[in-house]
Amino acid sequence: MSKEVMHQQFYQELLTKIKSGEFKNGEKLPAERTLCDMYNISRTTVREALRNLEIEGYVVRKQGSGSFVQLKSLERKLEKLYTLRNMFQEQGIKHEVKLLSFEIIKGDKGIAEHLNLEEGEDVIYMVRLFYAADVPYTIEYTYLPLKLFPQLTVDMVHNNGLYNTLESMGQKPDSAVETIKAIQITRKEKELLNLGDDIVAIETKRMTYSVTDLIEYTKNIIRNDYFVYTVDLTK
Repeated sequence: MSKEVMHQQFYQELLTKIKSGEFKNGEKLPAERTLCDMYNISRTTVREALRNLEIEGYVVRKQGSGSFVQLKSLERKLEKLYTLRNMFQEQGIKHEVKLLSFEIIKGDKGIAEHLNLEEGEDVIYMVRLFYAADVPYTIEYTYLPLKLFPQLTVDMVHNNGLYNTLESMGQKPDSAVETIKAIQITRKEKELLNLGDDIVAIETKRMTYSVTDLIEYTKNIIRNDYFVYTVDLTK
């Protein structure tokens, strides 16, 4: 087997373990010598693969300490509608969603204004925790007008994703207004995202439309080490 093939196979092996969560974000990788013995390959092959993973943003090497997994941040250009699930899937990173709450509530004044409803109208309220490579990276609080989605169920959202489900019910999300800011988060949110007390997170608030119908109001609390927003500015 050629050196090039050996390098590519080892590189893909490490990348797969990182994206699947077997090697977790922030975890120290085995030492170079250990990797050589594990895969029966040369140190040159190991170092070349680690160097390429570092260039691509999946590994950070610290002098005297070793190599550590560092899942690269998602870079999102603010130019079209997106979902976090699709962004991770496009990178081939293992993605999971855990439903924490699904209930019907009476919309208070603030929620009603965000959904263009009368105060007290019924609203579907969901809280979901999103994982990338087994690491929690965002908490999503979602509000939907019950009158638009009376048949919506937990299984629909779990099996097909929220936006695919809304589209199947005749309300395709096609535009949105989103605000972004850095915030301090609650102790409960820190626990869910495994964050320290001094960490600032990113908060996004989105009002989503289907043609002219306001169909969703969502707030996301996102780890600031997982997401980067960019804006293209032109005349």
